[in-house]
Amino acid sequence: MLPRKLLTIVAFILILYVLFIQKKVVPVDTNSPASVESNAVPELCGMKIPADTNGPPLKMYEDALGAGEPVSCGTAATVNYKVWYMRGNLIAQRDAVKITAGEGKFPYALELAIAGDGVKPGMRPGGKRTVIAPPTFTKTPGIPAALVLPENKMLLIEVEVK
Repeated sequence: MLPRKLLTIVAFILILYVLFIQKKVVPVDTNSPASVESNAVPELCGMKIPADTNGPPLKMYEDALGAGEPVSCGTAATVNYKVWYMRGNLIAQRDAVKITAGEGKFPYALELAIAGDGVKPGMRPGGKRTVIAPPTFTKTPGIPAALVLPENKMLLIEVEVK
């Protein structure tokens, strides 16, 4: 039998892990999984996204659900977002940005997070999502290259609808 002090230390470490390290995923509802991982080509407001079905999938996680009417295609939402390289360097951070879902003026991954992708519903005011976006989902149609996120990197995007 293990000494009592060792058991106490192990229990303490497990509690710290659960509280601070483990990603908390909150289910949206019974018809929608808390996280979505799919290699299928998602749709954004009826427009098929030219994603590489052989590449890594887009992953979305609910951090907070929010309340009120969900954002849908053609609806404008005010959002805060941060974009990170997967290794931890912050690329972009914008607050109070007005995004119209499905307009195609922002990277696919950001618009999918806000409007939903056919599997997950649109975000609600106060909601937060974390998106792990492979390179094919970081493209932005019709925007000059200088304003586009890096297209050859996996990105982590944190989105909050105000």
